[in-house]
Amino acid sequence: MRESDKLVRWGGEEFLAVLDPITPEQADRTVERLLHAVRRDPVLWNGQAIKCTISIGYACFPMEGSDLEISLESAIGLIDKALYEAKRRGRNRACLIRAVIAQNKQDLTILCDDFESATADRRIQLVDMGSAA
Repeated sequence: MRESDKLVRWGGEEFLAVLDPITPEQADRTVERLLHAVRRDPVLWNGQAIKCTISIGYACFPMEGSDLEISLESAIGLIDKALYEAKRRGRNRACLIRAVIAQNKQDLTILCDDFESATADRRIQLVDMGSAA
């Protein structure tokens, strides 16, 4: 990670990374590198190699095409939902929130509360970035 990046343990086995400044293309490449590196490099413990995987939810803010200001709390909530969707879809996978179609903060709260429906009808545009096999 770069000196300007922030990485914190968010809870349990979850980590939060803030990469700033970064373009959406750089974010995609960073996520791909993380998926490959974790899959490729096992953790050594007591002389045994343990294969690991990660699930990643991510987004770039501000989102293209949106004038809605998204608070840090709302952004983390959205990304957390994308993380759990990546976990649901399989190991070593990333899900990107490309866009959120909301007019105001109340709309955003409704989308977060019903993430599954919001992704199904594309009010939240979720892109499955696949897995590193």
